[in-house]
Amino acid sequence: MAGANLNTSAFDNDGKPMIIDFWATWCKPCIEELNVLHELYPDWQKETGVKLIAISLDDARTMQRVVLL
Repeated sequence: MAGANLNTSAFDNDGKPMIIDFWATWCKPCIEELNVLHELYPDWQKETGVKLIAISLDDARTMQRVVLL
């Protein structure tokens, strides 16, 4: 949210699967995808230990719509 560079090598999930999702609030397919992932994620996490990292590509005009969890 601060516009800092991010190195994905810093992400770790102890060898378990990881989903890195790039999205934006103005992208309808992105929102649909995140809604489906939100629905499936608890079961996937129980079964595989998967970690989801969602990275917003919103800029200063739209970043206030991003909800941090």
